Amino acid sequence: MITVKKRMNTKSNFCLKNTKIRHQLLLLLLALLACFCECKCGEKPTKPIVDTNGVFVPTDLSVVWIRPYHSDTSHDGKGTPLLTGDYVVFTNSNNVYPQNGGFGIYNKKTGEKHPAWQSEVGEQLGTIDKLITENLAGKNNELLIVGSHKRIYAFDIHSGAKLWTKEVNQPNTVTNVIFGDYYLIHTPHYNKKNIVVRLDAYTGKQTNYFAHVYKDDAYTMVGLNPPSAYIDNNGDTLLFCISGDWAPKEYTGRVWAYCYNTTKNRMQWINKNFTDERDVCGTVAPPILYDHNKWIIQTHRGLHCMDANTGELIWKNLYWLEYYSDGENDSIGGMAELFTFTPVTLWQDKLYLRSVDGNVYCIDAQTGQEIWRNTNLCATPNGSIGGLPIYQGRLYLAGVDVDEKGNIFYGLTCLDALTGRELWRDAGPRNIIWPQIAIDQETGYLYAGTSRHIMCIDLNKTEENMLKKSK
Repeated sequence: MITVKKRMNTKSNFCLKNTKIRHQLLLLLLALLACFCECKCGEKPTKPIVDTNGVFVPTDLSVVWIRPYHSDTSHDGKGTPLLTGDYVVFTNSNNVYPQNGGFGIYNKKTGEKHPAWQSEVGEQLGTIDKLITENLAGKNNELLIVGSHKRIYAFDIHSGAKLWTKEVNQPNTVTNVIFGDYYLIHTPHYNKKNIVVRLDAYTGKQTNYFAHVYKDDAYTMVGLNPPSAYIDNNGDTLLFCISGDWAPKEYTGRVWAYCYNTTKNRMQWINKNFTDERDVCGTVAPPILYDHNKWIIQTHRGLHCMDANTGELIWKNLYWLEYYSDGENDSIGGMAELFTFTPVTLWQDKLYLRSVDGNVYCIDAQTGQEIWRNTNLCATPNGSIGGLPIYQGRLYLAGVDVDEKGNIFYGLTCLDALTGRELWRDAGPRNIIWPQIAIDQETGYLYAGTSRHIMCIDLNKTEENMLKKSK
């Protein structure tokens, strides 16, 4: 076996070496920030903001509203904000004090709580549940479905009623919503088999589809990923997903693609050879349907485009072309440039994604060719969270950045989506913005959270502020 070592650029090397200490640095930053702001940062944003506990720092972001996530403003983790009608749903899916999981539903324009959801965040689930997934479902996204390692819960957002609960008892459950219904993948009784399951979003009634059975003992890490689906020219619904297997001792991996015809109840095709060895997909976002007949597939090595009807590979763009060796034990190595679990963004025939060390890439969706990359960033997301939403030709991302002097930036960055050029960055009124952000395309409002607060930011007015500042 030939081993290859890859020389990293200075910025990427620096960022990855600091991965293990970022959380410690962040906690230290919060402590120092509290002391610093009490002494020197009395200035608040232009718009008056009511806060029961905490201080604000100057910001050029146009903050529409900001409010404590918990009544006692304790630290908490966040899930990606979900937009439904006049409301935005913030979930706590990081299992952080004071509750294992919970959610709050707020008016998108005012930040006021939904009339049916006035209780404290974290009181909806049992204390033994650790919230890990959140999805909107139903014909009009009027249902909220949240999942823990133990159970799946469905709530009616408008009435506040709990519709159904399903026991799953599976530590590796992955989910997605297709055509308003709720799909999940789980392994019953730990029997080395992953089953794709459809749950009626309103009743919880279950329909099983197909199973991925792990038969090769060399591959010990096996799992299907969240599915996607589309209706073909014959009116059949085709369910599509990928699985990733990894053999730790051999340091080899594979990614398989499955297409199941749910209308005819048969497997349409399976492609086991579209990736090279040493590839893996982890729990990536569901495949993206492009141009009505192609799937964009995300793995840690790069992107792949596949014909939706035949499974034929159309193009692939691999970035992780080499692996690392210490001279004795071959391994993936922590220094390889892998893509994150964060979802890929499709916009105007372009694909946007970022690597583990925070580089941002733009790929032509038709050809797979790279259009631009920005390696000056180090906006590293936290694991599988942190998308790249686009509004009016501008790409927004949040994540931690550490410069060569050790200064930490954990805020919002804006890029030109056509060129990748950084336009501005701002840490916000609390000097921290979590990677999970969402944008309402109708209003231009961006929703984000800090370690204690949730907020709404007017991007249109923010851009005006940035323009005035640059003159």
